[in-house]
Amino acid sequence: MYRLLQKGLSLVELMISLTVGSVITAGVVQLFSANSETYGVMTGQSRMQESARFSLDFIGRDIYKAGYFGRTVSDAGICPVFARLYWS
Repeated sequence: MYRLLQKGLSLVELMISLTVGSVITAGVVQLFSANSETYGVMTGQSRMQESARFSLDFIGRDIYKAGYFGRTVSDAGICPVFARLYWS
């Protein structure tokens, strides 16, 4: 009886493993790319929120210094937002 002893990989097995490896590598690269893009967007949003917070605080302090308290809705006669910001 004739027996073949295989040593190593056949060409078909090698091509299949290269294809599977390429698909997995492409998925990992796509995941990294999407993650980097999301990080950039989130960084931009956090900077924008911080700038908006600073701007509103700056404008609010100027308005307060000008003597405008907004609508008085509390028993103390001042807006509770300004009371929390400036008299805490």
